[in-house]
Amino acid sequence: MSEHLHNGHRQRMRTRILTGGIGNLQEHEVLEYLLYSFIPRKDTNALAHTLIKEFGSLYDIFNAKPEHLQAVSGMTENAGLFLSVIGEIVRTYGLHPSVQKKVFLRNRGEVKEYFGRYFIGLNEEQFCAVALDAKCRVVGEKHWNSGNRTSVSFSVAEIISFAQATKAVEIIIAHNHPSGRLNPSNEDVRLTRNIVRTLDALGINLQDHLIFGDAAQKPFSFEEVGYFKEFKDEIIKFNEVFGNYE
Repeated sequence: MSEHLHNGHRQRMRTRILTGGIGNLQEHEVLEYLLYSFIPRKDTNALAHTLIKEFGSLYDIFNAKPEHLQAVSGMTENAGLFLSVIGEIVRTYGLHPSVQKKVFLRNRGEVKEYFGRYFIGLNEEQFCAVALDAKCRVVGEKHWNSGNRTSVSFSVAEIISFAQATKAVEIIIAHNHPSGRLNPSNEDVRLTRNIVRTLDALGINLQDHLIFGDAAQKPFSFEEVGYFKEFKDEIIKFNEVFGNYE
């Protein structure tokens, strides 16, 4: 591509973004644009196609290690580093405390969007809990990191301590399955049941437990599929039988 045509193409891309927003671009076009500043005098369109063919999607590219990105022909060290930190930037600043103070989670859509931003680009299993006040405002957030792809270690006592420290009225929890399989494990179900029961005894409601896969998947919701009704029915039956023996 000649320098004149090359510059003209980039200007047309910028015009498209200014007039229609980044959401109107295809994945390879978003990637092409992101590479402009790091590969200034080459055709990044072809490179964008190569990267998506190699890694599968933007999600996977932002989830890749810089050395793996840099190994692709045409990539530079700075370009590889930049793409590899985008997911971390979204997680760190998209959920910054200065923003959290103004965040209200009043419906399922807002809850899924809020947690979804955090789990973008993670290639290891992590667990997150969010505390809400009576007005559904986020008043606290805590994360547990696993260091591996298959499990994360924490206790019900830690959830309780977090809920009490934030004076939460409701708690929402979420974790991710880097494998992409969204169905809860037996341990996920057992743990969630214990959290529901323990929080309920303290007058705190566990609103939902979400499991996230990759960016294209709708998260699994314990509440939506009926687990929480089952857990709370168990609590009611237990109280009916043993409530007078406190």
